[in-house]
Amino acid sequence: MAAEHDTLFDQYRSILEAACEMQASDPSITGFIVAVMQETQRHPDLLALLAPQRGRHQAFFSELVSAARERGELAPDLDDGALADLLGAVVVGLARMTATSNDTDRLSGAVEVLGRFLDGSLLATPR
Repeated sequence: MAAEHDTLFDQYRSILEAACEMQASDPSITGFIVAVMQETQRHPDLLALLAPQRGRHQAFFSELVSAARERGELAPDLDDGALADLLGAVVVGLARMTATSNDTDRLSGAVEVLGRFLDGSLLATPR
């Protein structure tokens, strides 16, 4: 999915679209992921069971950002770690919103608006 695209923007959009497709095909996945995040906060002993998975989320977004940096897509003064954190946080936030609302259309709408925000077509007048 993301690997099929040549820019960070297109890769990220494809990740969000894949999340929408997963939610539409099996809404329980998002709820499970969010529940696991919450339960590990309440039960630290569960973290040991998840040790092999820890860091994969951050590494995934860091790799996307690093590749974009290598392609020359990013401003020289941009903090790559902060961008990776932002991209990951948006995905987690959308997952939480979707798990609590159980509304696939709401997720799709948010992803569409985010895409417009990122490509500059959200505002009625350009800046």
